[in-house]
Amino acid sequence: MKKTEVIIIGSGNMAVEYSKVLKKLKKKHTAICRSKESAVRFFENTGIICDYNNGLEDYLVHKMSKNNKPKFAIVAVPVEDLFEIGLKLVNAGIKNILLEKPGALFQEQLVKLNEVAVEKQAKIYVAYNRRFFQSVRHLKKMAQDDGGIVSLYFDFTVWSDKIKPLKKGICVKERWVLSNSSHVIDLAFFLAGKPKDMKCFHTGYIGWHSGFSKFSGAGVTDKDIIFSYRADWDSSGRWGLMAYTKNFCFQLVPMENLHIVERNSVVKEEIILNSDIDLEFKPGLYHQIKAFISENDQDICLLKDHIQNFKFYEQIAGYKEHNLHVV
Repeated sequence: MKKTEVIIIGSGNMAVEYSKVLKKLKKKHTAICRSKESAVRFFENTGIICDYNNGLEDYLVHKMSKNNKPKFAIVAVPVEDLFEIGLKLVNAGIKNILLEKPGALFQEQLVKLNEVAVEKQAKIYVAYNRRFFQSVRHLKKMAQDDGGIVSLYFDFTVWSDKIKPLKKGICVKERWVLSNSSHVIDLAFFLAGKPKDMKCFHTGYIGWHSGFSKFSGAGVTDKDIIFSYRADWDSSGRWGLMAYTKNFCFQLVPMENLHIVERNSVVKEEIILNSDIDLEFKPGLYHQIKAFISENDQDICLLKDHIQNFKFYEQIAGYKEHNLHVV
């Protein structure tokens, strides 16, 4: 019998999407969850057995032998559980782990996880799948052909009225820039580089968020690319990113699509993408998983790099590490 190569921790929608990709890549995998009901739903959606008897601890202690240890683990659990599950997997000897974003909600947890991973000689990645959108991959190629990105703008506005009633674990909505908006900010810094100088401004208040509701700022990256951003969670707007080269403005609004505007023109043209893989699977997921299981670190988000970016996310959000005052 073929050895299990990948375990998925979790059985929700994201776990199902990961399973679909792994089946396409012909990677033998199994899933682990906490309840029979979740396991049944996962099997109905994927045809893959999901182990729910005593959960992850039982699997790691009793069912995972030294000779049948999966090489890869994908953690698709609620945000508030990512750190704990990641730590258990590293300590159990799993060498390649993909955590759903943002890996943890506090810097100290990420640092701890990375320290243990270094000690155990494991590699941990954070699943920012927008890096692998067909639109992003095409933007990178076209920008490179025109001499590279010279400036960049992004918007991480969310629809506050839709977020407010959501039932989430502790600290998840309170640190929503990390839990959710970091998708956009990670992509911006992936394309433009890490900030070497940045000024951030905040104002406004909404009851479900621990910080502010309006965000604006600008800076320059270690690639000498000027960037700016804004978000207003108490107004209208949507996620978006615009990257500028000498002769083009590339627009990702929505982020799955790519439009360009040529220099000295106001005409916006949609670039027709080869998006079959992003239509068959959740956008970006196929190429992200392919990079993960082939241990290709070129574009995937390494935990050590995520830790460096995390302080910028907190700066943009106006968070203080444990300042959570929400009504």
